[in-house]
Amino acid sequence: KIFLTQTERESGNHPFQSSAADFIKSAMCEAYYTHGLETVINCHDELAVYSQAESSEEARWKLEQAMVTGAEKVIAKAVKRGYRIDPSIPIKAGAAVALSWADKK
Repeated sequence: KIFLTQTERESGNHPFQSSAADFIKSAMCEAYYTHGLETVINCHDELAVYSQAESSEEARWKLEQAMVTGAEKVIAKAVKRGYRIDPSIPIKAGAAVALSWADKK
């Protein structure tokens, strides 16, 4: 059995936590500069944007694309810096249309 100290556990988890933060920041930029979506709120790995009801499905699709593209850009930079990342692991994002944060599924 292997026992890790708290520092060892935290240092092993750091790249994942850091990458998630980079993914979401990159997705916010992608959503705004590429798709014209303004982020209303960001909570951990979730983004909320406002849209008109008639264009909500289009906004949902654009947000999903922004999240995937944002993550791909972060990964591409990491690979360029020498990190070994398995390209066969798919990047997926899901978005839902809701009237409020409480109504999201």
